[in-house]
Amino acid sequence: MDRPVLSWKTYFTRLAFWLFFSLLMASGLFGGIGYSERNDGLLLAKDGIDTVGSVVGRDITTSRNNGRTSRTYYLLISYTDTRGVDHSTRKSVSRSEYETTPRGHHVPLRFSASSADTVEFSPGASLRNGYILLAIGAITAALSLVSLVVYLRGMAAMRRAASIGDKRLVPVVGHHKQGKRRSKYYRIEWQGIDGKMKKTKAVKKSRLPSIGSYIVIYTDPRSGRDYWDGEF
Repeated sequence: MDRPVLSWKTYFTRLAFWLFFSLLMASGLFGGIGYSERNDGLLLAKDGIDTVGSVVGRDITTSRNNGRTSRTYYLLISYTDTRGVDHSTRKSVSRSEYETTPRGHHVPLRFSASSADTVEFSPGASLRNGYILLAIGAITAALSLVSLVVYLRGMAAMRRAASIGDKRLVPVVGHHKQGKRRSKYYRIEWQGIDGKMKKTKAVKKSRLPSIGSYIVIYTDPRSGRDYWDGEF
């Protein structure tokens, strides 16, 4: 009897895989930024010098996401280090502070004596933020590991179903649209041997078998999970 073979697409289209990948990337991002912030905080705690800078300008950055425009407001601040060298930095502020802060306004800040471009506007903020970001990175790393375990267990179940699982024909009893109204993806509905309604993985409308036709289902002997042959 012919058995289905898992294609490479099957391995990379599972939700658990993309959840694992996304969390892993987020962990690396938070961890990297947190590590840098922590190092800056340690440096500022070691040789930070408190001074006062002056607002010399303003800046706005604009980004678009899902059709929406968001703006981030900055004050451009100039300050002088212990050697008399001028430096500049940006401070993220609210829109109201951006609009009401005039040029020449004094802003307290702390810079590192050994690296004058390393700055914070609240003593200890860099170190505190660094540890918070590192903690978030550790949490997302743990969640990515959980997602990887779920993914590997799911793929093992699919391989068992495909290689040694029971095979049977079941009638299609309905189509269930997945996601929003304009979605082109549907899940095939069928009735399990326990009498409960079950659904396959979402597929494009063009792949839907007609209601009343029969599809092939494979069952993992260990978990009891069912898989439509179109999922392999």
